Amino acid sequence: MKTFWIDIVGLTHCGVESYYKDYIEDSIGKRLTLLRDEMNPSDPFALKVKDRETTVGYVAATDLDIVHQALHATGRKRLTARVINISTDPPQLRAEVQCEAIDTDFDPYAQLPYDQWKWPDLWLLPPALISISERADDLIELLEAKPTDWNSVSALMIEFLTDNPSDTSREMNRTRQHILQLLEQNERQAATDEENERWLKQALALRTQKGQLMNHDTRLQTAHQLFIRWPQTLKRQHYEEAHYTFDNRLDELEQLLQQFPYHLYDTFLNDPVDFLRETFYKHVPRRQLFGLFSGIILMVLKGRVSVRRWGRDDDQQLRRELEQVVNFDSEENADRADRDDHSTAQSEENADRADRADHSAAKSEETADRADRADHSAAKSEETADRADRADHSSPLTPLTTEQRAEALKRALHRLLTAYGLTGKLLVFRKNQWAGIANVLINEHGLPFELTTFCKLMDSWGFGPEGDYPVPCDYKNIIKDSNCVGSKYEQRKERPRDVAIKAVMKELRQLIAEELQGAS
Repeated sequence: MKTFWIDIVGLTHCGVESYYKDYIEDSIGKRLTLLRDEMNPSDPFALKVKDRETTVGYVAATDLDIVHQALHATGRKRLTARVINISTDPPQLRAEVQCEAIDTDFDPYAQLPYDQWKWPDLWLLPPALISISERADDLIELLEAKPTDWNSVSALMIEFLTDNPSDTSREMNRTRQHILQLLEQNERQAATDEENERWLKQALALRTQKGQLMNHDTRLQTAHQLFIRWPQTLKRQHYEEAHYTFDNRLDELEQLLQQFPYHLYDTFLNDPVDFLRETFYKHVPRRQLFGLFSGIILMVLKGRVSVRRWGRDDDQQLRRELEQVVNFDSEENADRADRDDHSTAQSEENADRADRADHSAAKSEETADRADRADHSAAKSEETADRADRADHSSPLTPLTTEQRAEALKRALHRLLTAYGLTGKLLVFRKNQWAGIANVLINEHGLPFELTTFCKLMDSWGFGPEGDYPVPCDYKNIIKDSNCVGSKYEQRKERPRDVAIKAVMKELRQLIAEELQGAS
């Protein structure tokens, strides 16, 4: 007999919706039936789960392959699953399935109409997304060897959990299922209770993430990072200019995107957050999915995208940010030029005032010579010299290593999180102030702009929920105010809640400057 394990989800919107918590608590040992739900409007490959006559949920999309392979190999129309574990957050059941055979070569999605759609070799994806499948293979190879090097397992698992949510391809769904099977297999074969606990912890982390992959907040974060923050990064790097030869093909490429099966490009234009869910349930192959993502990013870079809504609550600020990506770099340069012009004008005014004072006090030959030299100096040279002087004055005496800069940032964060204001209250007293902290660290000091990665880094530095600080870094709260992390946040019209966030940003900049200077 062959044995495998699956997750059962969707209990909050099926036949046990009104009492799903009680049902979950009483479900250990229940024998449930798995069968096709071919009339499902979201996914024709969906498998519903029945407890006698009641539909209690669905087989998780990440586990559909192996169930279909078992149904195909046995020739059956249904299988039986026994509940062996439960979870209420997210609400799901873990079940064991036994059958005579599994046809691992069977591809239930082979007839889907994706193979004819081909994108030219123009890939505009984040490196972490491109390499996630290779790193997942490294993790699988390590798990199959039943390792005892827990540091290596933990490091690869953190990378995988951080980067895989953006990959909604059917290949990644299979990979998630495979990794979880290996983790649970190693858990069952553990020689000691300590090993068992470690494997169980890793398996629980992946199971929890699987249950939240299509959660609205997760998709909201992924859409923001992939279709706004990443194109902004490309604009900063002038990367799209390397593909200027595609400019005369934009109409053709846009038509190609519109020809993507199931009108998924139109789904993106309607709502990028809903679009990610549709790619997940339409079982898109990775190559076609990455081509679709790259095409969308290209259209964003070229200013040819305007979406009708952004997420369940239609975040209009993010809609505007998406449409303004095309001007992102030029706007930053204009802002920088305005600041430089203002600084230069102020410097010139101060210099004029000093000249007048010197002339009034004593018409010295030195003053006259200085005036002559100033008259014959080019304005551009003066501006260049002023900038060089400011750079020389502000730069540290000794270049810092990456490790030294990280330690300086940690010290500044520690000081900030333990500092009190004049009223006797902590400066950081609300969780959403971490959005301002993330703004400074990401936009000014190069920390990861993907917020899940940023929060994991903060956790490793000791500033997460497991740390000792009154207000820790919490991803759920940062994502609620993710619009405060954008580089133009401080230029927007101020709302009441922005006062505390901006005060923390100002204080953090001062503390970081002091720590970097002290480390020089």
